[in-house]
Amino acid sequence: SRYDAWINNVTGFGDPSYDKTVHGRIHFHGALDDETLSALYHSDDLAERMVSIVPSEMLREGFCINTGDPEADSIIADKVEALNLQEALTDGIRWARCFGGAALLIGADDGRDASRPLVPERARDLSYVYVIDRRYLWPLTWYTEFGHPKFGQPETYMVTALGGSTSHMATVHESRLVIFRGSPTGTREKAYVAGWDFSVLQRAYEVLRSFNTGWKGAETIL
Repeated sequence: SRYDAWINNVTGFGDPSYDKTVHGRIHFHGALDDETLSALYHSDDLAERMVSIVPSEMLREGFCINTGDPEADSIIADKVEALNLQEALTDGIRWARCFGGAALLIGADDGRDASRPLVPERARDLSYVYVIDRRYLWPLTWYTEFGHPKFGQPETYMVTALGGSTSHMATVHESRLVIFRGSPTGTREKAYVAGWDFSVLQRAYEVLRSFNTGWKGAETIL
């Protein structure tokens, strides 16, 4: 029983014995599965807008990189255009918001295996940038040394690439990935989604379901 809230003894408002609303409480129904998230994004216009509006507006007018060296800026601008980096950034943020995580796989040729840390100073070229959402990106090992600045975070990932009817797997060090996160998620709750975050659609799911059910009900009545 609570005695620190508004109660009206005449109408029963706020009285647990008469007021049904005081028994309402929040309940966690579990993380939305990938099929539900995909259906929401691809089939519900409101859900798609919730996911896409931030990256679309953020990068709508493009971006500039200024190193202070005009020659270097020109080379970087050409590489950004060749790699279609603006679209890759937009997609990376979009899929992270939709599925709770995504990454850009940086194709920097530093002469080392992809499972080892990237050494930028040794990179001879940047040949590709791939967008991968968390459905194809699984944490494999973690930083476990106390005092390490990234303690508890993934050190390597298992990347699955689909091509036609076949799939290819590779171990990639986190330094070769630009990670995008979803909705801020507690450490314990990350266990529901393999160490990633919840989708931004997680909190809105019940409201979207109620709204669309009511909309369909109005159509049925008509």
